Amino acid sequence: MPSYAPDHPLLSIARRYVEAAHDGVTKRAATALSVDYVMLRRFLVGGCAKPENRQKIRNALDATHHGVAKVRNVSHEMPIEMTRSLLSQLLEALDAYESAGSGSSKGSLRHE
Repeated sequence: MPSYAPDHPLLSIARRYVEAAHDGVTKRAATALSVDYVMLRRFLVGGCAKPENRQKIRNALDATHHGVAKVRNVSHEMPIEMTRSLLSQLLEALDAYESAGSGSSKGSLRHE
């Protein structure tokens, strides 16, 4: 049987959801999320599951507004001028890369 690496962010959200919304009752949480109880119980132990089962859990949590994306916080705001500068530098680097590879069809990024 293949071994999957744990998905710690999803595990954290799932555990919090089961505790906060269902007082730690996994069966009740699985029913509310419309996911297989055994799958959810096994996932809550170590955070490991097949990719398709992780996606089922992720989709169910997103539907209840407990998704992984809700937990990510930006530690600090980046001024728009800095963002603009970084994007301009990236575009210049891509242009340089494209012009260096224009001699061969392999290095071209544009598909016209």
